[in-house]
Amino acid sequence: MDLLINNWVLQIILPIGLSCLWFIGRQTSHQNSKIRLLDMLILLPFLLLSIHGLSVTSFGISFLPFIIFIFSVYGFFKVLLTAYYEGELMLKNFIREYLAYFVLFGSVIFLALSIWTLADKLGIL
Repeated sequence: MDLLINNWVLQIILPIGLSCLWFIGRQTSHQNSKIRLLDMLILLPFLLLSIHGLSVTSFGISFLPFIIFIFSVYGFFKVLLTAYYEGELMLKNFIREYLAYFVLFGSVIFLALSIWTLADKLGIL
């Protein structure tokens, strides 16, 4: 576990490799292209672990508490607005959409940190 946290190359390769394997597996099994809740729950811990490691390696501070806080506030307001406008809350749809945005936002942060770390290690910055 210590090797994964301290090695920035593995932090970049692991989520990208898992995402590629997941995508190839979905295409070869001829399943519909909808992202399932289980798929996001499998990829999310590796994505968050890599974001933590890359942010600590690059900036000396973990971005993970800030990401969790932002999405906690987002989820709170999403629940309030959905309950106010629709009068009910479909829990399965809420969780699927919430995790989809979490994975999307996490992927964007992961790509930005990956580019920053690679540029830093190659001496571009």
